[in-house]
Amino acid sequence: MTLVKSSSKFGQWEDVRANVLYGVGFNSEGELDTFASQFENAAATTVQLPMPGAAGAAASAAASATGAAAAAQTAQPAVQVQQQPQQAQAQPAQPAQAQQPQQAAPQTQQQPAAAAKAATNGTHAPASAAGSNGADANAEDDSNAVALYDFAGKDETQLGFKAKQKLYDVTSTTREGWSYGSILNEDGVTKSSGLFPTSYIQITKAASANASNSAISSALAKRAQEAQEQQLKQQQAEKLQQEKLQQQQLLLQQQQQEKLQQERLLQQQQQQQQQQQQLLLQQQQQQQLQQQQLQQQQLQQQQQLQQQRVATGSAAQFPPVNPRGGGSEQLDSEKDVIIKHLRERVENSERAKAAADASNREIIETLQGDIASFKNENDRLLAALKESNLSGQQWETELKTVKTNNARLLTALQESYANVETWRTQLLAIEEHNAKLQKKFNDVEQLLNRGVSLLRE
Repeated sequence: MTLVKSSSKFGQWEDVRANVLYGVGFNSEGELDTFASQFENAAATTVQLPMPGAAGAAASAAASATGAAAAAQTAQPAVQVQQQPQQAQAQPAQPAQAQQPQQAAPQTQQQPAAAAKAATNGTHAPASAAGSNGADANAEDDSNAVALYDFAGKDETQLGFKAKQKLYDVTSTTREGWSYGSILNEDGVTKSSGLFPTSYIQITKAASANASNSAISSALAKRAQEAQEQQLKQQQAEKLQQEKLQQQQLLLQQQQQEKLQQERLLQQQQQQQQQQQQLLLQQQQQQQLQQQQLQQQQLQQQQQLQQQRVATGSAAQFPPVNPRGGGSEQLDSEKDVIIKHLRERVENSERAKAAADASNREIIETLQGDIASFKNENDRLLAALKESNLSGQQWETELKTVKTNNARLLTALQESYANVETWRTQLLAIEEHNAKLQKKFNDVEQLLNRGVSLLRE
């Protein structure tokens, strides 16, 4: 059957979110069996109705009392059907109290004999009275079966009941020997439904095809609505995921921009550092040149002094008489002034060098701290960027999975709609067949009534 194929096909999906729909949206195999049993309701009613062949027997028996009794014997079991527990293949075993239907069977066999005897004596047949009372009871009660034995369901899909309990909307299923129906709960309003053995019940009247049709239509509408709601939820989930992806892309762009800005700042700081180092090198070179120049000047002055001493060697032993006095003392004072001046210049250069070294050390330490902080910040941004890339890939994978599942669900929904159209066509054909059978059954009843009236006359 198409339903079973559909359920088995969808049951192979590994993703749990894809198992939401079975056929048109069944949440479990029990609901699928329920739908199948309701669909087979019209086909089940054809088994319950009598065959039109009884009309010829009733017409031929209308001439005599013996023929009327035989017609009553053949027609009466058609009105009151007593289903006995039978042992067949793929059917449940009979219960422990199997003696009860054996005692009830003779009673049903005695009813046609009593009806025939009453018809021969010219009295009213009790079968017709029982039939009229049953019709009134069925008009007030919508049950169509009575439990013959106690049955305890083994799982959630099976319906447990007690003997003589009324059952409602009893229909046959694709499983041989099993039927589907419902019973009233203790509150008298709600009903419990499930599967049970056909041999444990007695059908009192055929289920209404319109009721089963309305149940199928309501089930289809409910499943279609659930499928639409599920599709809307998936669309909303996809929209949310797309928004999250867009937000993450914006965050990635912002992080990349921040990273570029930080790289530019690092480059600028590195350039400034290089410029400062170049300035320090230039200052050191200038200081070295100044020191070299001072040393050269000192050497030149010493050489000049030595040359003067050599040139005036004899005069130095016998210095000329200075009318003003202090000839050698004047030379010594000039020499001391020059040496003092040179020493001051050397001390100033050393001080400038020490100050420059201290400032250079401070600048280098500051730059090293800035470089370390920038490196840490850069590493942190790189780690955040990697995490964002990983999360973005995960979201993309999830979105692809959701889209794939959505496509599968849409395909399943389209197949289910096609199956529903096929089932509706079959249901209409079965209803037409049932109408023809009902018409023939009415003709048989009219013939039986005529035979009974002739017997009375």
